[in-house]
Amino acid sequence: MERGTFEPIPAEVEWVGRRVIGCAITVHRTLGPGYKESIYVEALCLEMESRGIHFERETPITVLYKEREIPVQRRRPDAGLFRRVVL
Repeated sequence: MERGTFEPIPAEVEWVGRRVIGCAITVHRTLGPGYKESIYVEALCLEMESRGIHFERETPITVLYKEREIPVQRRRPDAGLFRRVVL
């Protein structure tokens, strides 16, 4: 791939991304600013559950370096969807 060119986003990832963004907008409009991140994460998870979006919370991740896995110890994503989208 040439520098500055990108592959199209797969349809499944686009679909999930649009649904999650919709959930995030709903949470933002409902709660507004001023809460700690943990409150927004919990509200986003509740919103995704209410819409039937399946996700995993704080799933451990690894980084691949030259075909070897490096476990990431202290940082976990808030949620992962379909093993394609990380929040």
